[in-house]
Amino acid sequence: MKLFLANFKVPKITLILILILESLFVSMTLAQSPLPIPEDPYLYMEEVLGTQALYWADSQNERTFKTLKNDLRFQQTLDKVLPLLTSSDRLPTNSVLQNGVVYNLWQDQNHKQGLWRRVKLIDFGKQNPPWETILDLDQLAKDEKKNWVWHGFSCSKTNESLCLITLSDGGKDASVKREFNLATKTFVANGFILPESKSSVAWIDDNTLLVGSAMTADELTDSGYPRVLRVWKRGQKWQDSEIIYEIPNSEMGIWPETISQGDHVYVTAVQAPSFFTNKVFLYENQKLRPLPIPETAQFQGIFQAKNQSQTQAFVILRDPLTVKKKTNSETISAGSVVAIDINANSSAEASRVYSPQKREAISSVLIGKKNIYMVGTSNVRREIHELVQIANQLNAVRINYPENGDVSVLSFDSQSDSLLVFFENFFIPMSIYLQKNHQVKKLMSMPSRFDEGPFEALQYEATSLDGTQIPYFIIKKKDMIFDGNNPTLLYGYGGFEISMTPYYLSVPGNVWLSKGGVYVLANIRGGGEFGPAWHQAALKENRQRAFDDFIAVAEDLIKRKVTSTKKLAIEGGSNGGLLVGTVMVERPDLFQAVICQVPLLDMARYHLLPPGDSWSEEYGTVDDPTDNYKVGRAILKYSPYQNVKENVKYPHVFFETSRKDDRVQPGHARKMAKKLEQFSQDFLYYENPEGGHGAAANLQERAERISMEFTFLYQQLLD
Repeated sequence: MKLFLANFKVPKITLILILILESLFVSMTLAQSPLPIPEDPYLYMEEVLGTQALYWADSQNERTFKTLKNDLRFQQTLDKVLPLLTSSDRLPTNSVLQNGVVYNLWQDQNHKQGLWRRVKLIDFGKQNPPWETILDLDQLAKDEKKNWVWHGFSCSKTNESLCLITLSDGGKDASVKREFNLATKTFVANGFILPESKSSVAWIDDNTLLVGSAMTADELTDSGYPRVLRVWKRGQKWQDSEIIYEIPNSEMGIWPETISQGDHVYVTAVQAPSFFTNKVFLYENQKLRPLPIPETAQFQGIFQAKNQSQTQAFVILRDPLTVKKKTNSETISAGSVVAIDINANSSAEASRVYSPQKREAISSVLIGKKNIYMVGTSNVRREIHELVQIANQLNAVRINYPENGDVSVLSFDSQSDSLLVFFENFFIPMSIYLQKNHQVKKLMSMPSRFDEGPFEALQYEATSLDGTQIPYFIIKKKDMIFDGNNPTLLYGYGGFEISMTPYYLSVPGNVWLSKGGVYVLANIRGGGEFGPAWHQAALKENRQRAFDDFIAVAEDLIKRKVTSTKKLAIEGGSNGGLLVGTVMVERPDLFQAVICQVPLLDMARYHLLPPGDSWSEEYGTVDDPTDNYKVGRAILKYSPYQNVKENVKYPHVFFETSRKDDRVQPGHARKMAKKLEQFSQDFLYYENPEGGHGAAANLQERAERISMEFTFLYQQLLD
């Protein structure tokens, strides 16, 4: 229909009739519920490619471009941001270390889609590494007339020349998987090819794949993820591959994975009944064997020491676990790392490896040939520990990176026990280190991107509504006067156990701090900063706590006279988009401006738009009848879309989404903006035709989006 309207001049009355019929055609309705859910006049906005929705979105894009791109500061900002994102001296941040070779996708102004390339690890840290191009994605996209976006690769553990590369048309989560030969640098003739879907694959051997298949509607869960496991042999059509396992439609999905630990290779499958539960299987002897792992624990991998007969699965506990002792039992606290013999009768035979201290959290365990590492946070700063055997006990020894920084693992090669590690903080440009065993060597550093000298980072705490202390970082000029007149940008997320930790402020340093702006990073509940309890405190009917925490940080900034309501903006994306959308509606008096990126906003219907159902363990749903619809009542009390009111003055808001976002449907942002339009509120709306959940398919698009955001902030807080 869009193509029809674009190529022919349609009489106005005909266009009106088409739009009316299309609106009537939309039949998606909310499941029956006794709760008073308001009628939704904008359901047609959920039809991603619907003519009426696209006509509105395109007209809003045009209006937004006129408002922001015609401002001289947009081009000035873009001239600073684009070189930062595409500079030749930036670090190869999306690198993968595999068997002594570093693989990397490199994008710049000449290679928007990117060059997939490789270099030997011994040459990686050299000033001009001899990179070898494996695949030119720009040329491939041109040849195949697709907007290919790189989504990674996985190789056979027995023949690392054979790989499956994952490509997305436009940045969607749904992607194509194609077999590629690293030795010849060509796609394998008549090799494995999976058409666009959310399927996942694991190598069993060079000629066999274990596939979490999401190829047809019958193979999808209600969340839109794989429901069946297939064993796919070379030469077969995927339709003819054997189905060996199926899960109920109501569960989230099932994903296979090949993991290696030194010389050992394990093929596993993780069945997720919900977002925070899983059943782990080992594929052996052509069948699945369940492992004795608690359903709420996070599976990390399998370890077999050379001098031990036991093969152990390592997990991080989300809930306390009671284990057997010789004479009694012991309860291991949530957040702890435990090891379980994969041949044990139950998880009650687990042994404690490490329990985090107060203000600590463990986020992942990396299992190598000989060594085991833990990555976690201490007072909201990431650290790496090595687990060292001392007197028949595993002890955590902190790896010595420079002080006052934050580390994160770029890549881990389990065959060599080597890690590529980022090190940075708000003012220290990113460096890449090579860590092997407990030895650390700096390989390369990014040059300074702005004058960090005049600035400082402080960590404060705000008191939330229930008395909980909420930490946050504030980055400002050292000589800043606390007079309530400083333009301030407050960022938050608060969900899905994701922690907000320090990172180098390359872009904000150039285009925000340098203009006298203040940047604030909030560590609210719902995240993973302090372990499972910090996350679980804001689940389902308690979601309001995350919003209260964010409001408390905003009020604390005003109380300290860092800023004022007329100088305060907030920003968040995805779950963070829900965060800023909610607090904007609950406290419109508190903020001047809002940047709301790829957001969830209609929480009465989010679970009906795939893959929204998979998040029900985080948010709950309005149709859950438990305790007289306790969760549903809480949702309807805060859901931004349902709570926008006509006679309230809301902050200026800039919505951003993507037409190809198949994770958070663009209908959320569309409907919220449309309702504000109905109530004559100030807003801007940008819908990228490409880009997926990242709202940008390449660095150029990303730079333009960022430049529009800061131009919006200049207009709202500086003018």
